[in-house]
Amino acid sequence: MCLFKEITGIPCPGCGSTRAIISLFHGDVGQALWYNPMAVVLLVLFVFIAVYSVFDWILRKREPWHKESIYNKIFHRRWPVWTIVLAAIVTAANWYWNIRKGL
Repeated sequence: MCLFKEITGIPCPGCGSTRAIISLFHGDVGQALWYNPMAVVLLVLFVFIAVYSVFDWILRKREPWHKESIYNKIFHRRWPVWTIVLAAIVTAANWYWNIRKGL
């Protein structure tokens, strides 16, 4: 149970993420997207980063924390304001979706 939903009575932006990922692992992409589309996109993104990091480490003999690694390029950089605003809009849209579907 979601603590945010327990306290406020409305679902958080992450509500349905576990069910979405389980549905995705069972091959039901449509159901996964219905539960929480943002969770599906983030899972795909994290898997891509992990696989890319492993190949970078094996093929280029580069440690994951190396300054040229994808981890550092993504997580240790200064993002433009528009990307932060876009992430906030996507999160708000996902939250609205969770509230509207009555999750």
